[in-house]
Amino acid sequence: MLRNVKADYLKYVRVVRTYMAMLYGIDNNQVEMLLYLYSFQYFTWDDIALFQKTIFFAKEAFEELLERKFIIIHAEFKKKGKKRKVKCISYKLGASGNNLCRKMYEFIEKERLLSINPQSNVLLRYKKNSRVIATKAVMAVLNAEILQKKADEAYEMNDIDLDF
Repeated sequence: MLRNVKADYLKYVRVVRTYMAMLYGIDNNQVEMLLYLYSFQYFTWDDIALFQKTIFFAKEAFEELLERKFIIIHAEFKKKGKKRKVKCISYKLGASGNNLCRKMYEFIEKERLLSINPQSNVLLRYKKNSRVIATKAVMAVLNAEILQKKADEAYEMNDIDLDF
């Protein structure tokens, strides 16, 4: 018997994170970094260093995100230090970084379907092995839950037209 949990966000996070990493051509740590920074309007290296203390994250991975415009420079300024002025840079997420995070939240919050068609889903383009079959099954269950959620919302609004 299943629990009645209102917000079950973490149930499929691993599959969705891997899907987003493969879709955007970055690794899982980079996806996690973008998700961490998504709540910041602007951030500095100090904010990134705090993330780096909790989860190992190489500076090269950040530089790749910067180079590929997942993260962009917002402003450069000089900050007065104890002995001299120090160059500081503030960053923000670029369009690709924002899109990745927004889409991931849509999948996790069950507002968007994951395709189980290998032509449109990078996770399923590889040889058919047990991992691909298991991933496809998890995605099918997630999609079923999304459709059930939409049906429940339509029923609650007395809008019985279940045309999704």
